Parts: sequence; C-alpha cells; structure tokens
Amino acid sequence: MSAALTAEDVRAIANASGRQAAQEVLASSTTRDLIQGTVRETLLQLGLDPKQPLEAQKDLAALRSWRLASGEIQKRGVLTAIGIMVSGILALLIVGFRTWLQK
Repeated sequence: MSAALTAEDVRAIANASGRQAAQEVLASSTTRDLIQGTVRETLLQLGLDPKQPLEAQKDLAALRSWRLASGEIQKRGVLTAIGIMVSGILALLIVGFRTWLQK
C-alpha cells in the first residue's frame, strides 16, 4: 500500500534537497576560493588589509570612540550655550529690577 505525499512532505523534501545542494556547492574548493577572493577584494576596496584583521578592528574601534566623543562634545556645547543664555537673561532681569527699585 503506497501513501500519498502531502504538500508539507513535498516541501520538506525540496528544502532538504536544496540544503544538501547548497552545502555541496559551498564545500567545493572552487566556490570557497571564489568567496574568499571576493571578500579579500571587498576589504581592499574599503581600505582594510585582509591580512591584518585585528588592526582593522582597532581602527574601527577608534572611529567609534571618536564618534561617541564628538557627540558628547556637541551635547555639552549645547548645554553650555543654554547656560550662557539663561545666565544672561537672569543678569538682565536683576539689573532691570535694581534699576526699577532705584527709581
């Protein structure tokens, strides 16, 4: 007695076959060499030396640190500007109030 395959069975078989085919393609040395060459060329075009990945990581960490520091400087600059404006307004109010009291 033969059992009919359901749509789910057919999908599972197709997925398993596709995965197996993909693994076979990736396992071939030609494909691996092609992928490695592509990654190497991409890194070189970005200005990174693929032979020194730790140096590239250090460079990217330094850039991140620089970006965070510049954001902090900008935030403190805005707070300083607001503080100066508030101090100026308060000084103007105090001088105006003193002048009003002297009249």
